[in-house]
Parts: sequence; C-alpha cells; structure tokens
Amino acid sequence: MAASFLERVIEFLKPIFSYWGYIVIFLGTFLESFFLTSWAAPGTVILLLGGLYSAQGDLSPLLVGVTAFAGAAVGDLFGYYLGVRGGHRLLHRYADNRKVGLNLSRAESYFRRYGGRTLFLGKWVAGIKAFIPIMAGVGNMPVGKFVGYTVAGNVVWTGSVFAAGYFFGESWRYIDRAIGYLGWGLLVIVIVAVASALAIKRYKSRRRDSISAVQDDRPGSEGG
Repeated sequence: MAASFLERVIEFLKPIFSYWGYIVIFLGTFLESFFLTSWAAPGTVILLLGGLYSAQGDLSPLLVGVTAFAGAAVGDLFGYYLGVRGGHRLLHRYADNRKVGLNLSRAESYFRRYGGRTLFLGKWVAGIKAFIPIMAGVGNMPVGKFVGYTVAGNVVWTGSVFAAGYFFGESWRYIDRAIGYLGWGLLVIVIVAVASALAIKRYKSRRRDSISAVQDDRPGSEGG
C-alpha cells in the first residue's frame, strides 16, 4: 500500500528533528513569539511535530516542553523590553504631541486593567500574540505582572500544543486513515451540495421566467 502524503512528510522531517530537534523547537517558538518574525515562523506547527516525535521516542518529552517554553518566553521578554524602551523614547520624543500622548495613555490604562488576561488568552491568537508583549511594554505594564502572566500563558499554551502533538504521534496512523475516509466523505458531500445549489438556482430562475411570461400575457400588461 502506498504511503500517504502525511506519512511521507513525517518520515522526511524525522532526521531533522532527531539531530536538531531542540534547536529547531527553540528557534520556532522564539521567532513566532517575537513580533518582527512572527508572521513567517511556524512555531506552533514545529511544537506539534516535537510532540509527535516525542511520542515516537525520537525526542525527550520533558526537554521538548522546556525548550518550547524557553523559546516562547524569551521571545515575549524581547518584545516587552523593546516596548518599554521604544514606548519611553516615543513618549519623550513626542511629549508635546497630544495625539501620541493620548494613545500611550490609553495603552497604559488598558494594560493596567486587562493586560493579564490579554497576555494569557492572546497565546492562542495567531498573528496577534507576538504584538501583545511589545504593547504591554509600551503600556508600562509592571514587569512582575508581565512575567507572571507570560509564564502562566506559555505553560498552558506549550503544554496543550505539545499534548496535541504527542497524542497525534501515538495515534497518527489511525487518524491518517480516518482522515482519508473522511476526505472521500467530504468530497461526496461537497459534490452533492454544489449540485443541489445549482439545481435550486436553476429552478428559481425558470420560475421567475415563467412568472414574468404570465404577467406579460395578461390583458392590459402592454400600454395602448
């Protein structure tokens, strides 16, 4: 039986993770958590693969979790530091600009009230989570509060993503087979849905044409 596409991908990447897995995981989670590189770094996917290869015995589950947490935490701290430095410089440079001062004041007020939950929940919002630490720095969020919520958020995020990858690693052959069956089922459903939509559209069009023809044939429908 020919190997599935998923199986070929897993086997292709296996040597990379076997030799360089911890470095790849650290860099992936760090770059995804850093606002300048978050758009191009698939840190979540890399962590999922780390969990998968841990389940297969190629990596240590403990080291994968610690490495992923460290990468994400360092990325967050870099963003926060740049936000503090950049925010203060911006405040000093545009101290007389009311608009800039108002925006910085709003940012500070927001992170004073909602910063903790934003840091914690933002871990699951791709494309946005990397900008939250730098905004926390701009908003002068206390460093102790920032570190506390960042640690909690990264522990839960790292643990949940790793657990998903680990579960997939233990059961991926069954899941892959189920996805194959589900894929054919979804294809049939899509074909039936599209055919039904076209049939309904055609029926409505014919009905409108028929009603329009009847109205045109009524006496007095034409001027004269």
